Amino acid sequence: MIQSMTGYGEYCFRNIRCELKSLNHRFFDANIFIPSCLSPYEIKLRQLLRERIVRGMLYLRIFIEAPEIKTDLKQAKAHYNFLIDLQKNLKLNSDIPIELFLPFKKEIAPQWSVIQKVVTGAINALVKSRIEEGAKTLKDINGHLKQIDKFFDSIKQKVPVLEAKRMKKIQANLEINKEDFSEEQMRFETHFKALKRNISSAGVSGKYCVFLLQEMQRECNTIASKTKDSSVATLIVKLKDEIEKIREQMENVR
Repeated sequence: MIQSMTGYGEYCFRNIRCELKSLNHRFFDANIFIPSCLSPYEIKLRQLLRERIVRGMLYLRIFIEAPEIKTDLKQAKAHYNFLIDLQKNLKLNSDIPIELFLPFKKEIAPQWSVIQKVVTGAINALVKSRIEEGAKTLKDINGHLKQIDKFFDSIKQKVPVLEAKRMKKIQANLEINKEDFSEEQMRFETHFKALKRNISSAGVSGKYCVFLLQEMQRECNTIASKTKDSSVATLIVKLKDEIEKIREQMENVR
């Protein structure tokens, strides 16, 4: 099943919301934006993402609405003692404003099980959107695969005529074997079959498909350089155009 690298997922639980976006990227790369109280969970969050997402540029954001807060009494007392000492040394009579102690607060981090639930929900939503996008990509790719089948079949139908011409040249000792592209035809068909198998498999690999498409382009170039038949050359141009369209689509497949 083809899964696109672009997608979006969101999940909310209690007062916590997680947004997860992915974009096209050659490798796995996670950008994590979380409240400071969740910093101890960052490594776990990265591992959680990597378990489900193979490739793509990821942006994970977690928002906590009205987080639970407690006072950092140790820091507040130290600051108070400092202010009292300063007040005595400077002989100040003014009261110490309570506002000076507002920074001495800590957000209470939710339990990991809660954060895991929220992030897993966002990952599920993201994967669903990537699969939906992948289905659209697959539909487009299948159209190009049919065109490749059509064009290459047309080339194969011309082979007997071209072979007859080549044999006449051989008999006349002219340009022996120059127009024989049977090996390239066989390699092209091998790569094409492997491409269709991979695209229809559960563990489709965008990188492997791109490699096969590049090899198909290489065989097309060799066939084009060997043949002098203008109709075959025209079909090769159309064939390469369809291959390039699939390659562009595969760049966005995980």
